[in-house]
Amino acid sequence: MVNSAQNTHKLTNVQALLLQTFQFDLSETELLEVKKLLSNHFAQKAREEADKLINDGVVKLEDLDKASEEIINDRGSYLKKIRSEGSN
Repeated sequence: MVNSAQNTHKLTNVQALLLQTFQFDLSETELLEVKKLLSNHFAQKAREEADKLINDGVVKLEDLDKASEEIINDRGSYLKKIRSEGSN
């Protein structure tokens, strides 16, 4: 458990907004709706960025398909791979 006295990082603007907006409990159905809304929003942003990279010739659709398949089939190994690449 993290000691709250040691956890002094500042909230991001979205964290602060969500805390202010949702100062009350939601039903399980409403909570799932909010999760779905946020998931859909960020999925759309990812699709837009992927489309931009493809259109700009930075990446090929086949490469994205291969990476997507790798993520879906073995997420744990994929995360280890990208974390090791990021530390180099």
